[in-house]
Amino acid sequence: MPGSNPVVSVTGFTLGGGVSWFARKYGWAAGHVTAFEVVDAAGDQARVTASSDADLFWALRGGGGDFAVVTAMEYNLHAEPLVFGGRMVWPADRAFEGVRRVHRRDRQRARGADYMGEPAQVPRLAAAGDD
Repeated sequence: MPGSNPVVSVTGFTLGGGVSWFARKYGWAAGHVTAFEVVDAAGDQARVTASSDADLFWALRGGGGDFAVVTAMEYNLHAEPLVFGGRMVWPADRAFEGVRRVHRRDRQRARGADYMGEPAQVPRLAAAGDD
């Protein structure tokens, strides 16, 4: 479940809750953690799961990293067969047309669909000189 900020690590992203591109489809990343490996304030290492330490497990899943040092996490993963990302760029004199076409395509999508989880065909605008 990718985050949208390249500066934040996967651990920081998850400990903060983890609202990703797929949050509408699958929920927050923190909701998919099955176990944490931690070091507590006394220096003891532990594996924390919902059954081994329910309170600490609950606190770590979105409560931040102030409860223990997290050294590893385990997730339930979801298969996504096709994901597109990145930016769309058009020549300045054609930008309005490109944005209008993408907006029209998005309005035609089925309501409730996860925008980032579906493949999208980005319209190609003919460049000057294209036949």
